[in-house]
Amino acid sequence: MAMISQISIFDNTEVYDNLGELEKIKLILDNIPDEKLIEALKKERDGKGRDTDEPIEALLNIYWTKRIIEHPKMSQMLRELNRNSQLRKVCGLQNDKAPSKYVMTRFMKKLNRCNATIKFGKTLKNMQKQKTD
Repeated sequence: MAMISQISIFDNTEVYDNLGELEKIKLILDNIPDEKLIEALKKERDGKGRDTDEPIEALLNIYWTKRIIEHPKMSQMLRELNRNSQLRKVCGLQNDKAPSKYVMTRFMKKLNRCNATIKFGKTLKNMQKQKTD
């Protein structure tokens, strides 16, 4: 008797293996739960940003993409973005060029501050919760 193997409906490794690199990056970026971080970054920028500034979501996507494709330096990531127009679109950039290194350095500092604030807020909530228990 011939055995016919059945593909599991929960196993998406075949689908993932057939995706191109840009599609994999897009899939990962779309599924990162970074809403609270974006909200905190927007609150910090509120009224201080210029109209010419890149969207926070795009800058955060550049940060995540740098980590995904394992560029050790931001300057390498920015060069990659300047070369690859499709990657710029995946990251959400509207322009024909990547943001400057200065813009990304400032953003990384804000990102660290906001991330620390969010972690501190969670720690504070946990402490208050333990205190009431």
